[in-house]
Amino acid sequence: MLEVTGGSMSTTFKDAGQDFPTLYKASSLYQANETHAAHVMAVGAETHRPLSLSSQFAVSHAMQRRWLIRKFCKMYWYLPEYNMTRIMLTVVISLVYGATYFDQGRIPTDGSLNVARVQNVSGLIFSMSMFLGMFNCMSIMPFISAERTVFYRERAAAMYAPGPYTLATSIAEIPYLLIQTVIMAAISYWMVGFDPVAWKFFYFLLMFGLSLTMYTLFGQFLIYLTPNQLLAMLLAAAFNQLWAIFNGFLMPYPSIGQGWKWMNRISPSTWSLYGLTCSQLCDQDVPMADLAGQETTVSAFVEEYFGWEYGFIWWCALILLAYCIFFRTASVILLSRVNFLKR
Repeated sequence: MLEVTGGSMSTTFKDAGQDFPTLYKASSLYQANETHAAHVMAVGAETHRPLSLSSQFAVSHAMQRRWLIRKFCKMYWYLPEYNMTRIMLTVVISLVYGATYFDQGRIPTDGSLNVARVQNVSGLIFSMSMFLGMFNCMSIMPFISAERTVFYRERAAAMYAPGPYTLATSIAEIPYLLIQTVIMAAISYWMVGFDPVAWKFFYFLLMFGLSLTMYTLFGQFLIYLTPNQLLAMLLAAAFNQLWAIFNGFLMPYPSIGQGWKWMNRISPSTWSLYGLTCSQLCDQDVPMADLAGQETTVSAFVEEYFGWEYGFIWWCALILLAYCIFFRTASVILLSRVNFLKR
C-alpha cells in the first residue's frame, strides 16, 4: 500500500493528469458511503451509551489483586534459576555455619564460659542474618528491575494500580522465604547447639524470617528508588556496611558516641541481632568472668556490655515487622510517583 501511494511512484509512472481525491469526492460512491456512515453513527448513538468508567481502572482492586497474585505466583514457579538458586544456597550456607560453629552456641556450665564464647554466639547470629539477608537483597534485584519496566507500561495503560502490584509481589515471595527460614533454622540451629527450648526455636524462626523478608523488601525498594540496577546494588552495599557498623555487634551500643547512637536505633539489623542474641543469652544465669576479670552472669554481662534487655525481645520482632511495612509502603509510593522509563 505504501509503495503504491508513496511519492516514489511519481518516478516510475507518468502523471495521469487526474486528481483522484477530488474525483472520489464528486462521485456517487462518496455520497453513498457518507450517508451509510451517518446512519450507522445515528443508530449507534441511540442504542449505545458512550464508554465511561467510574474510576481510573476498568476492574476493582480486588480483581486486580487476584489476577496479579496469580500472575506472580506462576512467574515465581517458572523461575527456578532464581528460586532454586537461593534455596540451594541457603542449604549450603546453613551447613557451612553449622560445621564451622558446631556446638559453639551451647552455654557451658562447667565454669569454662568466657567473654569470647558469648561473643561467638552474637557473632554467629550477626553473620547468619546479614549474609543470607544481603544475598536475598541482591538476588531479587535483576528480576524486579526487569518487571519494573513492564509495570511502567501496563500502568500507563491503566491495567492496575501500584498497591495490588506490590501486594502480589510480596505474597509470591512468602513461600520461598518460609522455605529458606525453615532450612536455616532446622539445620544451623541444632548444629551450633543453641538452647533446645521450643519457644526459643520458634522465636528464632520468627525473627530470622522477618529479617529475610525485610532484606528482600529492601532490595525491591531500592530498585523502585533508583533509575538502574547498578545504582541500587551500590546503595544496598553501602547501607549494609553502615548497618553492620552501627547494629551493636562491632561497636556495642553503650560504646557508641552520644551523637551517633541514633544510627544504631535506625539500623534494621540492630533489632534482628538484638532479638536473636538476647533470646539465647539474656535469660542465662550461668556464671562467667567479664572483661575486667570480675565474676558476673551471662545475662548481666550482655545487658551491661551490649545494652540489651531480655524484656525487649518481642518489641524487636514488632520493629522488624514495622520496617517490612515501611519498605512495602515506600515501594507503593515510589511506583505511584516515580517513573524512570525513557522513550
